[in-house]
Amino acid sequence: MQLFIVLPLIMFVVRIIVFSKLYENTYPGLPQVMLLNASLLVVYFGVACSGVSIGPVLKYTGGICGALYTYVFPVWVHLAAQRKAKTLTKCGIFGHVLISLFGVSICLLQFIPLGDSSQSS
Repeated sequence: MQLFIVLPLIMFVVRIIVFSKLYENTYPGLPQVMLLNASLLVVYFGVACSGVSIGPVLKYTGGICGALYTYVFPVWVHLAAQRKAKTLTKCGIFGHVLISLFGVSICLLQFIPLGDSSQSS
């Protein structure tokens, strides 16, 4: 099911990034979009057929990106908005930094092995 949801989303994001840099337009035309999509599919299926284990890569990138998108980016964007509005206080900075540190610590803690939970006592 993820193949039908995630793959088109990834291809859309790549298309937006590539075409906005090359053509300064996110949709330059059907032939260019079809060529990019075909190229991406060849790369995706080539990696899938090669048998490369991407599980560990996804584990680390998911953990790091999850922490950044949840605890770091929103907090620092809010801090920047408060700074721009000149309503930033030292107590607010401390609280926001504490939230970011909490998120980063959770991110780091998930990579520490705690032992094999499949063994019974």
